[in-house]
Formats: sequence, C-alpha cells, structure tokens
Amino acid sequence: VDDPNNRTTSANGAASVGGAPSKVGTYYVVAEIAAHGNYLAATSNTAILTIQPCAVTVTFNANGGSVGTNTKTVYYDEAYGDLPTATRTGYTFAGWYTSSTGGTKVTNTSTVTNSNAHTLYAHWTANQYTVTLNANGGSVSTTTKQVTPGNTYGQLPTPTLSTYTFDGWYTDRTSGTKKTQS
Repeated sequence: VDDPNNRTTSANGAASVGGAPSKVGTYYVVAEIAAHGNYLAATSNTAILTIQPCAVTVTFNANGGSVGTNTKTVYYDEAYGDLPTATRTGYTFAGWYTSSTGGTKVTNTSTVTNSNAHTLYAHWTANQYTVTLNANGGSVSTTTKQVTPGNTYGQLPTPTLSTYTFDGWYTDRTSGTKKTQS
C-alpha cells in the first residue's frame, strides 16, 4: 500500500520510509531489517498502524464556588471543547485556569497539552455593589458608596443633622445592624 504522506517509523535499528508517527491518524508501515549476524535481510508486508487519541481526565475545582460537572474526558493534542460554567454568590466567573491563583487561562479552543490527569481551577472577579447612604433627615457629602463583598466598607462619611449626634450607619432606618468602616 502506498502512503500518500510517506510517513516512517523505526525501532531497534529497523526503519521504514516516511517519519515517526506522532499524531493521531493512520500510518502505513513497512519494516526493512538489515542483515545481521546469522540473520538475512527482510522486508515485512505493509501493516496499518492507527494511533488513537490519549484520553485525559480533567477535574474542575470551583475554587470557592460550585460547578455542575466535576470531571470531563478530553483528548491529548485536541481542543478542550465545551467547559462548564462555575457559579459563586457575589462573584463573576472569570474562566478556568491551570492554577488556583495565577496560571494559564484554558478555553474551549485551548489545546490539551498535558497527557496526565489534571485539574482546572475557577477564577473569580468580585462583584461590586452600590450602597445608598440615607442620612435620615440629615445631610451627607455623598449618598452612595461602591462596596465589594468580603472587603471592608472603607471610609464612611459622617452626616450632620442639627441638634443630633451621629450614632452610625445602620441597615434599616429605625433599627437594623450597625455598619462600621471595618
């Protein structure tokens, strides 16, 4: 059989024409063995060698969030394909990465270059929210503040109201939980 790509493989000094198979596909192999010692030279019949993709298990670590699919089988030297989307309250999913912090971003078109089972980690961007500051009859220099869950409020303004002393910011007009800068 003629191989249109003229690929070759060799092992232990025996070689055939074309090049060593290194990718998924079909190869046509003819072994030519040189005479050595008491052995005569020989040529084998053509054999067909089919190389299958290497299956790799990928584990998804939601890194503080949750993900519906914990593992997926992908194939070495092929694209990852569809990847799950993780969720986390107060955060926006920023994608899958090769490390829990830092690392290389992996997308559905990224090529699988690790032939061993490996883990991809979710990265997150904290959402910011606008808190409205109601001076409850007084006046305040600013009426809104951008906050990020898990972080401190930072410097909060002090409102003024004639004949009153400011007691603090609360989550409700007449009661609620007192909020501080920290």
